[in-house]
Amino acid sequence: LKIYDLNTEELVHEVSLDLTNNCKTSPIIYNNKAYHLYLRSGKTVLIEYDLSTKIKREVFNVDQTQVYEITGEPFIYNDKMYFMTYNPIIQSQYSQELSEVNLSNGNISTIHGFTASEGYGSYGRFARIGDTFYNVSTNGGTNGEGILWSFEPQNGSVKVLYNFMNASAAPFEGLVAFNNKLYGLTGKSGSDNTTAVFEFEPVSKTKKNIAEFTGTSIDENYQANNLFVYKNDLYVAGPQMGTKGKGGLTKLDLSGSSHQLFDHFNNSLVTLGRGRPIYGLNGEFYGAQDSTIYTYDVESKKIELFHIFGTNGTPRMSSWTHALTMYNGVLYGVSRRQEDKVLVLYSIKRDTKEFKILTELP
Repeated sequence: LKIYDLNTEELVHEVSLDLTNNCKTSPIIYNNKAYHLYLRSGKTVLIEYDLSTKIKREVFNVDQTQVYEITGEPFIYNDKMYFMTYNPIIQSQYSQELSEVNLSNGNISTIHGFTASEGYGSYGRFARIGDTFYNVSTNGGTNGEGILWSFEPQNGSVKVLYNFMNASAAPFEGLVAFNNKLYGLTGKSGSDNTTAVFEFEPVSKTKKNIAEFTGTSIDENYQANNLFVYKNDLYVAGPQMGTKGKGGLTKLDLSGSSHQLFDHFNNSLVTLGRGRPIYGLNGEFYGAQDSTIYTYDVESKKIELFHIFGTNGTPRMSSWTHALTMYNGVLYGVSRRQEDKVLVLYSIKRDTKEFKILTELP
């Protein structure tokens, strides 16, 4: 990165950026195999690791001019992976693309190229209802304020279902599905542009806000960054919710009648990060913060450290590269090892907390 004085055109600062082995997405476990999509020295790479045979395979390795910037979490459906990409080289034609890769042979194809009027900036996870997947785009659309759209893998159909506007706009962080409805977050709500939680009914294509965080109270900060459903209630996580400055949860009544602070974190070693926590079993969720992984139990409102990297013979990991997923009681993660900058796929058993490096991602 070089910084110049625009008046004198003199170089005033230069710094080397390490953009190799960049962890962009969470690992996906499918048919007892772990898949991870990441960037490596100008290439976009998909690695498959068989959890039974311990065999690693490179599904594809393409130049970033073909698959440039991964902008959201991928998903797998019927032996094919789907993911969102953004490529500034073709921005004049498409603002983002939905791509498909055949996991058996590594063939990549573009399912749909989104024009600016169709929206761009799908940064979150897809939500699934039946065989239809849903996501949001933060920008673009007919109103320039983002869209909600659907994708049917069986026939390749992509449809814009809703254009956000005015009082509730700029959706982000993807969607969650519950009782055939979709729930998500918007970053611009009301006159003060704070966060709102919305509900969307795909059949009728109707949307309504069920909670708005005004930002006027310390326990209702606008920086919500995640949603999850547990026992028919919707929870919103945010790094600045709560009165302790370490993040917290707000619980929403899905009828839209009320929302209230559920709990704030009060552990001197843990702060709810801006990354997306992942949800395990029985109301637990897991998240990464600095060199630690923490767990939070909704039933007991107990937060504790689950694993500390660099202790008990485990390697230290870069603080911002954690990506997590839960499968059959085992937490799988990808992070960049500090000593050699190599990405590694690791596992931690939920019951025994046994840590194991499964393979390196070269």
